[in-house]
Amino acid sequence: MEQNSACFAVNPIIANCVIYFSTRFFVVLEKLVEHGVSSPVAALGFLQACIEHTESKTTLPVDVSWRLWSIVVNPLMEHIMKAHSTCILSLCFGR
Repeated sequence: MEQNSACFAVNPIIANCVIYFSTRFFVVLEKLVEHGVSSPVAALGFLQACIEHTESKTTLPVDVSWRLWSIVVNPLMEHIMKAHSTCILSLCFGR
């Protein structure tokens, strides 16, 4: 899988989130995830890598785990819904 620059930045941030998590941490992570999903070609691979890193952090407090999961899953759901609606439109209207 070809990783974009956001993926290289997100991996160590999630890996070290036990050390430092604050509002600024989550804002930076959200921006990196937004950048990572901006490429429609690599979005799913990027989000998969983020989910794998998030799931590996089992020792985090529940609220931190929930926030990490939300930051990654919300763009994933948006990407899936957008791809689904595009697919339906192309099937129904030949676009």
